[in-house]
Amino acid sequence: MDKKRKRIVIGFGIFLSFMALCTIIAKGIYTSGLPIVSVINPTSNSLVHEINVSGKVKEGQEYGVYVDSGLRVATIQIRKGESFSSGDPLFQIDTDDLRNIIETYEFEIKKLNAQKKEYSQATVYEKQNTQQEIARAAQDYELAEK
Repeated sequence: MDKKRKRIVIGFGIFLSFMALCTIIAKGIYTSGLPIVSVINPTSNSLVHEINVSGKVKEGQEYGVYVDSGLRVATIQIRKGESFSSGDPLFQIDTDDLRNIIETYEFEIKKLNAQKKEYSQATVYEKQNTQQEIARAAQDYELAEK
């Protein structure tokens, strides 16, 4: 029975080795089909990217396109090997994202204006109540003196 156990242990070890090899191969095939995305935080909060000199885009180099958080680049105007001059746009930002951001801020402005109006109405109401209380207190004082 000792030889039988050895064969079982060796068979089990071969099975585990085969499964580990299949797992590594399957994982490699799966990850090779995934897109590679890298995210870098922008270093400035500017939407203007001006080129002050003429030049040519060098092939084989990668440069990041930095935009504000929440914005997407719609199109990149310059490709590898193309020439450009001062003032030419390098890329275009998706205007739908800008509209959404503007609408959000406009909504916030309307909300704050409504809160401001409500607060001013509340202070006017409080002043009227205070004046009425003062008038009643004066009447009560006059009645108490008589």
